[in-house]
Amino acid sequence: MTGPGTVAPLRSPATARDRAAELARLLRGQATEAGTPDAGRDREALGMLGWALGWLTGVPAYDVGFGTDEVLDAVHAGHPRGDTGYARSERAIRAARDRAEAWHWRIRTQVFADELVTRGLDPVALVREVAEYQRERAGLAVVDGDFQAFGKPFRDLAAAEFDAVLQVTLQRHRALNWLCGLARTWDDDASLTT
Repeated sequence: MTGPGTVAPLRSPATARDRAAELARLLRGQATEAGTPDAGRDREALGMLGWALGWLTGVPAYDVGFGTDEVLDAVHAGHPRGDTGYARSERAIRAARDRAEAWHWRIRTQVFADELVTRGLDPVALVREVAEYQRERAGLAVVDGDFQAFGKPFRDLAAAEFDAVLQVTLQRHRALNWLCGLARTWDDDASLTT
């Protein structure tokens, strides 16, 4: 880890390729077990690593997520090449991490809205301010002063829609924190508050 004011270096591309290969093995096993609750868990993390390594051309919206076949095919096609570096710039990778962190913040703001109100804060105003900042800074899709998901303001999501965005967000945030050196290990849940 690093001290205050310093930026941790990205993990090596070789380490990221090895982690992607391991996630692909896990995902293949999950995909063969019908009804496995965690079947999509590793898909988003693998998708982000595959994107950073250049095996995937883009990152789907947080309300869509990566497809299992898409990420497995990309790893199969990309991993044997043995590329020596990242296809994405460090700046792009860190921007993707910042985007995941913003989505994670939005989810937590929704979950803890009542607590914010008891502390004298206005969650709607906070969200509006951050959504506008993210729209200007990172091109975030905003509707009615809120992060857009499923074509509507995040605050209006049904429970299943909320859960879908939550799962995508947690896995992307975890993978990108690890990739950016903000997590000591792959399973470091503490990094999700970073």
